[in-house]
Amino acid sequence: MLWSCCNALLEQLNGNNEKLYQTYSTQLRHQKLVLEALHLPLVLGHGDFKPSNVIILGDSGEARLIDWETCGCHYRAYDLAKFFRAVEPHTNEEHQLLSRNRFTFIKNYCDNVGATRGASTDDPTWVSLESKLLLPMTWLEAALFFHCKSYDEGSEVDLYTNYAEQRLRSYGKSLKQWEVDLKEYQSLSCK
Repeated sequence: MLWSCCNALLEQLNGNNEKLYQTYSTQLRHQKLVLEALHLPLVLGHGDFKPSNVIILGDSGEARLIDWETCGCHYRAYDLAKFFRAVEPHTNEEHQLLSRNRFTFIKNYCDNVGATRGASTDDPTWVSLESKLLLPMTWLEAALFFHCKSYDEGSEVDLYTNYAEQRLRSYGKSLKQWEVDLKEYQSLSCK
């Protein structure tokens, strides 16, 4: 589902901006090649799991997910990567707290919704690494979305272009950490 959504967005750019089209085409091909080579588990996923797509119902406090148009077959940790991407720690203390909360969340995910019950890849460390490896793709997909949105009739072009450029910068930054995470993932795979 991720690749079909990205390809549909990419086609919206085709004809509007050739340079952006080529940039995104190249980056998406690279991401797809690398991620498919990792053979990450696939699950039925939301596809756009982020805090703004979670609503809390009145007095009951029940959480509900909204915005289901990208629901389908996704990499298991894609929604987790997208959800945790929304929180940016600013201090060392915030970073440590986020890391603990992230691990606890992922551990509960693995305990309750593991994709391949009983497999060693259901270990929270493994799933956490998967989400880190998917982080750049979440930024790339978001940048592509906002660049496409900037070409919608009546859209706030400058606003959406700014959003897209911010996400492209985050994509570039996340690629640097990705190399480190990939080595850790590969070392786990060899065990």
